[in-house]
Amino acid sequence: FGDILKAKIQNVKDLESQSLQSAYDIATGESTDIESAMLDATKASTAIEMTVQIIRSTCSSVLFTCG
Repeated sequence: FGDILKAKIQNVKDLESQSLQSAYDIATGESTDIESAMLDATKASTAIEMTVQIIRSTCSSVLFTCG
């Protein structure tokens, strides 16, 4: 489980990095593709929210089982 979680967290980091790069490209004028930048931001945000929920759920299950 730990290896899978690490891989998924790395995926979230990659999505966040892509989102930041897209926003930077828009801000500096290197890109005018606002739709793609918005999509990248939405993907990153959704991935972060899902990861937090999975971690909370897993921790709650472990605490409930061990408590």
